Amino acid sequence: MTLPFTPTPTAVCRHHPRLLTAAKAAELRSRAARGESADFDADVWPLIAKEVEAVYYAALLTSHGLDGTAFADRYPAAAPGAEEQALLDEAAVDAADHWDWERVARPYGRREFTGAEDFHSWLLAYLRADVAHAREGNVSGPVKAALDVLRDLRNEIRLVVDHSGIDGASYRDALHGWYTPLNAFLSIGPPTPRSNSPRGSP
Repeated sequence: MTLPFTPTPTAVCRHHPRLLTAAKAAELRSRAARGESADFDADVWPLIAKEVEAVYYAALLTSHGLDGTAFADRYPAAAPGAEEQALLDEAAVDAADHWDWERVARPYGRREFTGAEDFHSWLLAYLRADVAHAREGNVSGPVKAALDVLRDLRNEIRLVVDHSGIDGASYRDALHGWYTPLNAFLSIGPPTPRSNSPRGSP
């Protein structure tokens, strides 16, 4: 199912990576020089995902008057699974507010639309909610602050993957196969002023 690219807020500041740094990119590229090219799914995506999630939770906690910066400093070091969950529990992040890549990438989930009118109604509601997220900005708005990280990491990702930095099959199947479309959908949509009123909205 093809959806419109999500609206983006006006960029206020650039995310400075904690994990996928220029130094980390150089480390991954050094493997390619030894004939051990990195794999996007195993070596690059986990760093991207962690960067996005850390920014989301930091902005979310800050919006509730809590210390989001301290959380963002600790979250990248937490192992996926129990350690991450322990931090979320400690910060009292409601389960409904947990970052969910599946929900972000496929906002319609497993819903089966009964027809064009049903889809149109769902799409307008989705776009209105997405514009509302964009209006919160890319600093204080948790969702768009997180998704802007995808855009801000483009240079570091290029440092890793360009000129055979990752395995050829991984470049084809992961980087171009699913990551590039996902990144386009989530982070390069129209600026908010051009997406204020989806057709059919009041």
